[in-house]
Amino acid sequence: MNRFYFFCLLGLGLVSPLRAEGLVTMLSTNSVEITSNYTGTEISVFGAVERDAQTIIRRTPYEIVVAVKGPSAPFIVRQKEHMGLIWVNANQQKFGLVPKFYAVISSGKFNSIVNSEQQNKLNLGLRAITSRSSLSAEEIQLGNESFQDALIRLRKEQSLFKQDDDSVIMQRANTFRANLSLPANAPLGRYEIMVYLFTGGTLLASESSGFYVRKIGFEADTALLSRSRPFVYGVLAAAMAIFAGWIASVIFRRN
Repeated sequence: MNRFYFFCLLGLGLVSPLRAEGLVTMLSTNSVEITSNYTGTEISVFGAVERDAQTIIRRTPYEIVVAVKGPSAPFIVRQKEHMGLIWVNANQQKFGLVPKFYAVISSGKFNSIVNSEQQNKLNLGLRAITSRSSLSAEEIQLGNESFQDALIRLRKEQSLFKQDDDSVIMQRANTFRANLSLPANAPLGRYEIMVYLFTGGTLLASESSGFYVRKIGFEADTALLSRSRPFVYGVLAAAMAIFAGWIASVIFRRN
């Protein structure tokens, strides 16, 4: 009778079946504080694979993929054309909510661990994350891949997009460490970290966490003043520029 009730509850979704594997992750910090001397930082993700006592022995090793996504905003990619002596904007493609920062690091070759179908389903990887954000899927299908490539290239040049294979260190068969570098121009806001556990091309488990990038001290006060009182901020900025110019003229004045 007890088994009967258990399977009834299981069918209704009130009892979750045991998972063979799970993930436990931890971050080295949950807050990155930006000051005047900030030049970038590194965040470490530590994790372990939890195995049920009755788990079958896997024939293939575990593979880890870590995706880090920053705050998102709309983005427009414009194509420049040379007209006479000047460059003008020609075609353009609008993208919706594109992450301002996005990184994918993996314990092996990313495309070997996660196939293209899984990448699209999980919205995982540089191409998947930019394809999903396109406001015109028709343009992508018609062959405007150059706009997507340009978006990825521009963000890579700014160190805001990255994809690093073989960067997650498997310390043992079921423990790992991943180091994430945040550049000096990392945007402010909340960052989401997703850790995926694969084996033999099969997704076994995933775990999410996050951290914040925020300004503190004089930089935070200045940013707050520029948003809350833009007129006062503009007057003070102009006054400081005039004062700095006067000081420079006094120092370098020639007799």
